[in-house]
Amino acid sequence: MDLPYYHGPLSKRDCETLLLKEGVDGNYLLRDSESMPGVLCLCVSFKNFVYTYRIFKEKHGYFHIQTAEGIRRQIFPNLKELISKFEEPHQGLMFHLVKPIKRTGSCLRWRRSKIELDVPFCERGNRRLTGCEARQKNSEQRLRVYRRAVSATCRKNST
Repeated sequence: MDLPYYHGPLSKRDCETLLLKEGVDGNYLLRDSESMPGVLCLCVSFKNFVYTYRIFKEKHGYFHIQTAEGIRRQIFPNLKELISKFEEPHQGLMFHLVKPIKRTGSCLRWRRSKIELDVPFCERGNRRLTGCEARQKNSEQRLRVYRRAVSATCRKNST
């Protein structure tokens, strides 16, 4: 995923730190959900609090977002269009998206590697994994790669 505001397996705590450090309402980023493999989280700051909305991938690559109760469910062909829609005020989020928090640092370049984010299935022994199992396996693999990259960067910076 080549969106500059996608941070991958960023923890909730680290996400909150990034979004709240400037104290600006409408800062936002995308990250992987910690509790639901294969689901993305759109995180938005408002009044010194971070609101998190889950983004689910539909069949055929479409996306929908969890919004406030009473707001009609909308389907988007890609994440850029979803983000664009919620940059407008009064679309169902606590606060509209104003400023993307872009990822920084060389340790995040692994996302451009050959790890496939949207593999529908993969092989495990003689059994095919379901889409959910494959996404979980890919999520776990991305997390291991991310931790290695962060660890290497920290070791490099401490010397």
